Amino acid sequence: MKSLMLIMFIQFSLFFFVSNEDKVYYSASGIYMNLLDGNLELVTSVPFGKKPSIVYDRFFKKYYIEFKDEKDELSYVEFIFFGYTQEGYMRFKDPSNATYWLIDMLKENSTLTFVSEKLTDNGLVSMLVIKDIKEVDK
Repeated sequence: MKSLMLIMFIQFSLFFFVSNEDKVYYSASGIYMNLLDGNLELVTSVPFGKKPSIVYDRFFKKYYIEFKDEKDELSYVEFIFFGYTQEGYMRFKDPSNATYWLIDMLKENSTLTFVSEKLTDNGLVSMLVIKDIKEVDK
């Protein structure tokens, strides 16, 4: 009986330890919606959300991002990993099944950019840019 209890305790401890280590928490200064033309020149950049908090699940490769919208109401977006592009970029879907690829510049300039794979009705490339990202404790 003691052996069984010990094994259960060890399994629970390992599960708890691994599941906590799978998530990374970040804060950032803001989220911007950038639109680029066919030459990849910036057409406009507008604020999309402020005070974002980001949770990245390393195991599922999933981003959950909460932020305040223009009405100062809490909103969120979720990006769920589903593969790689031929160039090696990670691909994600949001809950509406829109697809994106990720430009991960966390180490270089503290930025994540989710680029929509679908052009806007005007033929522009849209992207969500999260700036000044810093890792934080849970």
